[in-house]
Amino acid sequence: MEAATTVLKNAQYYNISRERDSVGAIAVTSLSNNAVHESATDIVYIDQYSGKPISTMRFDERSLGSQVRSTFRPIQVGSIYGTPSKIIAVIVCLFGASFPITGTIMWINRLKKKKIKTKRKVFIPTEEII
Repeated sequence: MEAATTVLKNAQYYNISRERDSVGAIAVTSLSNNAVHESATDIVYIDQYSGKPISTMRFDERSLGSQVRSTFRPIQVGSIYGTPSKIIAVIVCLFGASFPITGTIMWINRLKKKKIKTKRKVFIPTEEII
């Protein structure tokens, strides 16, 4: 952990992932205080035997595709810009949830209007002239 804190300073949190096999490295993921969003993490790989950093991958160094993919979750949950975007996301979700309900109400009202129009037709008997 000390190796990771020397490389990745000024972080909100650290997440340590175990190595997968005997030749794998320990991955320490951290979120810096000035991160763009909560998925904009930096990673340092540490040798499991010596405890020395092998390599680092900062968010800015990732490919554009990787940066875009890591942005999907914050956009999906509405946390990309903090509390204001969460409030906007809740309002938009409420609108989306109300569309089936209001659509059904409008459809039922349209059916009622058709029934009223058919009932208003008045049959006037015509007299036959003899």
